[in-house]
Amino acid sequence: FEKATDLFDQIKIIYNNQRRMDSLNEENLQTEKINTLISVFETSIYSNKALFDKFMSYKSTINDKETESAFNVHYRKFIENGMQQTEENSKRLKEIKIEMSHLISDYEKNIIKDTDEFYMILDKEEDTKDFPESIKKIAKEEAKKKDKEGYCFTLHFPSYRAIMMYCCNPEIRKTFYLKYN
Repeated sequence: FEKATDLFDQIKIIYNNQRRMDSLNEENLQTEKINTLISVFETSIYSNKALFDKFMSYKSTINDKETESAFNVHYRKFIENGMQQTEENSKRLKEIKIEMSHLISDYEKNIIKDTDEFYMILDKEEDTKDFPESIKKIAKEEAKKKDKEGYCFTLHFPSYRAIMMYCCNPEIRKTFYLKYN
């Protein structure tokens, strides 16, 4: 059981990291559908009465802190998924979790969209004087793609990191920091 849930948690982490790197193209990235499947799967495991009863039967065999800690983590997940609720409340909790997965997907898509849309053109030499030429070259190409003069920086990591490392203008760094976070 623990190995299966650990594997499931690893799959969720890999999926979420991949999702953050991919574009918003829904044909390539079916975020909402996958989040719903994850939510339904996780809820079905932790709201299964027979599985809970079997899980609880192992409580008396715990003989060390590590096993007790792992047991408590999974016990909390059973409780959070309505194991000690009435059937009606448990069903409602499942519905809420599915709705939450939709809301989380929408929120994450909005974050990605905002990240993709933000950029700043730096056209004053004093703002870019400390940047390595290789970074300036890439930023200049990005500006040209947008039909702009100067250097284009975004919230995507290589660009954001360059701003935070090399930009001598604290107001620009502050703007990027606040937008990024």
